[in-house]
Amino acid sequence: MCAAGFYVFGMNRIYVEQRKKEQYRSQAAFYKMLEEQYGQLERLRHDMKNHIIGLRGLWESREWEKLGAYLEQMMEAGMPASEENTGSGAVDALLYQKHRQAKERQITWECDMQIPGNCPIDEFDLCVLLGNMLDNALAACEKAGSGDKFVSIHAGQVKKCLLLEVRNNTVLKDIKDICPAGRPLTGGRGIGLLNIRDTVGKYDGAMHVEAEDGVFTISLLLPLNAAYDMKQTF
Repeated sequence: MCAAGFYVFGMNRIYVEQRKKEQYRSQAAFYKMLEEQYGQLERLRHDMKNHIIGLRGLWESREWEKLGAYLEQMMEAGMPASEENTGSGAVDALLYQKHRQAKERQITWECDMQIPGNCPIDEFDLCVLLGNMLDNALAACEKAGSGDKFVSIHAGQVKKCLLLEVRNNTVLKDIKDICPAGRPLTGGRGIGLLNIRDTVGKYDGAMHVEAEDGVFTISLLLPLNAAYDMKQTF
């Protein structure tokens, strides 16, 4: 390889690694904030009976200003009901956010996901995987234009592994159009897929992607034993 070619290759490699680290750090901050907000919503829903008793008391005593202030405070906190209950609070928070984005974009959402009890895979890593998979799926649906748009998520334990799978409609004809030869395309496209590969590799897992008949599928298989061994090491 000539010096000029090596320089271009080296600079591209440095750029990719920097972008991956930047995205990873921003995701860490976002997922932490998301989990905290979701926890607040869950606590509010849990206390709903007590809130209703308090509101009724203010109504019966005709304390309208206090009643209005109470209702305003509850509205600020928000009370959306989560349709996902995976067994992981962090993952539930992420799915709630992505589900809301899908609804706003009129994308059909299907989710059948259960995280096994005492799952040794780090919750942050699960969010990195699912977050990137779902971001890519939602973006692909947008590019597909009009027509039926869908995102389908499936996850669960298969023998001694955790299977994560996301399907969505796509205009792609070849998976090489996403990230050829493991390198991102111009503009940083494909960085999310590289982050997925890195995280899967961390657990000695496997990843499979395919685009067929207008449907893109990404499947991840993460050995639970390897994840448990990693936790024991640290």
